[in-house]
Amino acid sequence: MIDLRKLAAGCLLLGAAPALAGESLINGQPLEYNHAYRCKGERIIVAHCRDSDDSSYCQTVYPDRPFQNGMQVAPVEMRGDVIARLNACGKVASAPAAPAAPGASAPAAAPAKVKTTYAGKPPGIAKQSWQMLDFDEKSATFFTKARIKRTGNLAEGWFTIVYVQPKDIPNTQLTGVQYNQTRYLANCAKGTDRLAEAAYLDEDGKIISGAMIGEDMSPFVQTNKGSMRWEQFNIMCGKPQETINQLPLEGRGDLLIYYYHYVLKEQGEM
Repeated sequence: MIDLRKLAAGCLLLGAAPALAGESLINGQPLEYNHAYRCKGERIIVAHCRDSDDSSYCQTVYPDRPFQNGMQVAPVEMRGDVIARLNACGKVASAPAAPAAPGASAPAAAPAKVKTTYAGKPPGIAKQSWQMLDFDEKSATFFTKARIKRTGNLAEGWFTIVYVQPKDIPNTQLTGVQYNQTRYLANCAKGTDRLAEAAYLDEDGKIISGAMIGEDMSPFVQTNKGSMRWEQFNIMCGKPQETINQLPLEGRGDLLIYYYHYVLKEQGEM
């Protein structure tokens, strides 16, 4: 994943974007980059967005949340969703609390509709020869040699994260996500890499959503030895790296789930 502490620090050098015609506003004001908006007791910082369209993607940072895997929580989120959430928080903060009628219950919220504008082509979960790179109790990472490419000092590779069970992605409208496929680019000579593309898929391998991530939002950074990024870098650049299974797993994505659960049971983690 992105080392978002470095990414956020780099994005803080960017200035606020001017309001454009038709741009969605936050309580009448244009979205400010690197401004700490307060919402439900935490800060939300929008470091950068691809553009001012509500269907474009933004790099957001949540500095008050506990680090995950040693990295700051900073997901890529749809601009319209972020603005809607900030507007809702602003209205709650400015409106007096109204007492609920006796015995009344809050109406059920309408199910959120996920906007899918992603036009990328991730490898999907069709039958392939898979290797498990690493795992923990929450997710496992697989790859296929067919999706690792190298030209001189430059390399790229797709990696497939399999969740232990379908999950909802925090701070997004994405639900029922079983697979997260990510494409990384690497400079093998400099020891750097960056996330260039990400896609979320359901149990059937159908794309739920995704994003192409530019270098301005995800620059090349040094990989930390022992991290998942470091393991992925080794695979892309042809460096020695052990995998969990010695023989390739020949099958679809459901085989990956089965094998992942088997490994967890063997380790006494499930």
